[in-house]
Amino acid sequence: MFDSLVAYRYPDNDGIRCFEGELRQGLSKGFVISQFISKKECFQTIADLKQISAEELDKRIYDLLSTEDYSDAESNIPVESTAEKDYFYEVNSIIDELGDNPQEKTIACRQIVSFGKLDVIKTFNTLCDKYPDAFVFLFCAPSSGAWIGASPELLLQADNSILSSYALAGTRPYAAGIEWDDKNIKEHRIVADYIFNKFKSIGIKPESTSIMSRRAGNVEHLFKRIWGNLENMDKKFLLDDLLEDLSPTPALCGMPKKESMERINRLEKFKRRFYGGFCGIYEDCNKFSFYVNLRSLCFDNTHCCIYAGGGITCQSDPGMEWNETASKAAGIQSSLCFC
Repeated sequence: MFDSLVAYRYPDNDGIRCFEGELRQGLSKGFVISQFISKKECFQTIADLKQISAEELDKRIYDLLSTEDYSDAESNIPVESTAEKDYFYEVNSIIDELGDNPQEKTIACRQIVSFGKLDVIKTFNTLCDKYPDAFVFLFCAPSSGAWIGASPELLLQADNSILSSYALAGTRPYAAGIEWDDKNIKEHRIVADYIFNKFKSIGIKPESTSIMSRRAGNVEHLFKRIWGNLENMDKKFLLDDLLEDLSPTPALCGMPKKESMERINRLEKFKRRFYGGFCGIYEDCNKFSFYVNLRSLCFDNTHCCIYAGGGITCQSDPGMEWNETASKAAGIQSSLCFC
């Protein structure tokens, strides 16, 4: 009996694929999902994928969400948006704790709740049209509930012996037409250095594109692609260990990772659940594509919750950070279609 649903569209690809499947523990062939706190023993796969039509997925999704198997996941969907005062308190606390160290940052996140029953397929198609460069995804499983999003960030991909990742960090309104400021440049450097070092730690000699701007809806980020050749590795490639190290990346958690995670767990008044984790198709250890779960929301048949975050450094301004999260969420909010 299938208990899960999946839909996805790769960047710059018109093909939308929909599946039903069965949720299993561990990393196996199928659609992999992982929470923000990524531990390899918590990786899950929607396996035995059977292709279905978008119409079939649309008919089944709310029936599944109403079953007893989904009761725990559904009870975790927030019903209130993060108050501005609570977000400001978190950001100011992070700034105080970082002191004057420009090499450290922590990601502060907030929730934005909207009420209404989502038209799932219409919303998915709108995201595909609006974000041609994104990995547009939907998954619905008993452990997670239902999530939909348009991720601009590749976490890890293997294809033809090439292992790739994105360093994506720093945010401003699209087409600002000015030089990137020092705060955003340092944010990006932290993420890029982290990925470079993780590749080196498993015996891969990393290469990268030059740093550039990349659009994601109505905002843009600093971006570079990082890759290396799996054939030239000196050590055995242990994918689950590398995923555990990479996720969440500094762009979703912060640096140093351990201190940032502790700070998030202590200061945020909610759990991020699958926001900031990853999802994507796994064939085998030589072919997979995993994307970070961001620009996303969870939903049930009465309401939905968008998650949006930003990197806080010693140079951050709480008001500007609030506005940045609003800009990140606005593209997704404007794509929502309700029944």
